[in-house]
Amino acid sequence: MITISNFYKSEISENIFSSDNVRADFWNMVDTDQTTISDNERKHFVVFACMYDSQANQILIVFDKKINKWIFQGGHVDQGETSRKAMIREAKEELGIQINDNYGEKPFFISVTNTTYSSGSCQKHLDIYYLVRLDPSSIRKIEPSEEELSEIKWVSLDEALRLVKDDPSSQGAVRKLKEILV
Repeated sequence: MITISNFYKSEISENIFSSDNVRADFWNMVDTDQTTISDNERKHFVVFACMYDSQANQILIVFDKKINKWIFQGGHVDQGETSRKAMIREAKEELGIQINDNYGEKPFFISVTNTTYSSGSCQKHLDIYYLVRLDPSSIRKIEPSEEELSEIKWVSLDEALRLVKDDPSSQGAVRKLKEILV
């Protein structure tokens, strides 16, 4: 069984919000599943699943072909979709695994990322991170999508921090995971 972990509002990436009101509005949108933005907007919600193997104490990092970086597995929230549904869909599309949606857990980390690599009008990603604890049978079922991912690695948190060095949002999520998974 795959479960979504229960850490909530633990941290917001430093200096990413212009005010406490903007920070509160972002969390409110996540809380109430208002994470859909039309495709032509300048900002998009993006979900990331931090897959965790508790037996090995490792997390899954993927090399994303589109952005040429090591990051956590995930993708854009489609119009009409909640962040949790997007996370479940992306896990199925990119890793070939089904995440159980019977849980009410919330994200453990959010951040805002300026997109310099994105084509089109999107200029900001509103990143939402979930911790997903995988059981051994689910880990064995992972089959990465060759279309989107060129490589996946199970690594320690220290190694993950080194690999995601080019992505400040993923770095913040790894730092928070280091606090949570101690």
